[in-house]
Amino acid sequence: MKGRLFFTILALNLLSGCKTALEKQLDDCLLEGSERSYLLSSIQFSAIYGGTVNGFDLDGLDSDTTDPNGCFQPDFIDPTGNSGIDNSFSRVLDEFQGSESSSVGSYLQETVRNGDLLVLLRITGIDDFYDDKCVTVEMLRAQGPVLVDLENRFLDGQTLRRHADFPQSVSSTGYIENGILYADGLDVDLLIKADEVQYTFPVEEASVRLDLSDENSLKGYFGGSGPFQDYFFISEFDQTSFTHYIQQRIYDLADIHPDEFGVCQSISTSFDFQAIPAHLYSE
Repeated sequence: MKGRLFFTILALNLLSGCKTALEKQLDDCLLEGSERSYLLSSIQFSAIYGGTVNGFDLDGLDSDTTDPNGCFQPDFIDPTGNSGIDNSFSRVLDEFQGSESSSVGSYLQETVRNGDLLVLLRITGIDDFYDDKCVTVEMLRAQGPVLVDLENRFLDGQTLRRHADFPQSVSSTGYIENGILYADGLDVDLLIKADEVQYTFPVEEASVRLDLSDENSLKGYFGGSGPFQDYFFISEFDQTSFTHYIQQRIYDLADIHPDEFGVCQSISTSFDFQAIPAHLYSE
């Protein structure tokens, strides 16, 4: 009886030790550390160069034209050689390059420069800016007023508030490796303003990569997906008979979230960005 009791107590202690270790690992991710926020001063659709494009493997597949799980849309390779990259919307823009619809990228840039689209990347719990196994990352819409210099460039270090129309945002855990931040599971609504008309479209379940090694030249990219219907707005820029064809191509190139009939309901996309240090006002 005493022997059985001894082994029972020993087993409980071992289980308790394992639980404590798991709890400690979680606590390590939640420990307070430094906080940094970065304002995306430039956002543009990632373009295809020589068959490669910036983006992420959003669905865990390396699809080709024979894969029904990827709706028969072939994935890309990124510039570093990673395969399975989802960025089907880049094909739409590449296909209609030179048409009015391709001007959507210019309008996106102008919307950012005018301060109508302010996106902050907030990182908390930073213990080491070169290697940190767990940080908390948030991508949020902000509002100004935004401060610019004489050349109409955003000033470093300014303080912005959460956008009143987008008070909530998704937080996700990420990590820093060799000075590069990685995170996924983020959501953000982007905006393009053209001729006083506003088009809002979502980037859901987004991943982000940001090089933190040079704070004077912060660059990165983020990518996710959204319902293909929400991306039909680019056909509004077309003044020719291609309008319905553009919408059809967006539908055809959808590559994420197949339904029960194998029809993908979302289209993947990615954005290159530059960023500057900023602050988020906390009340």
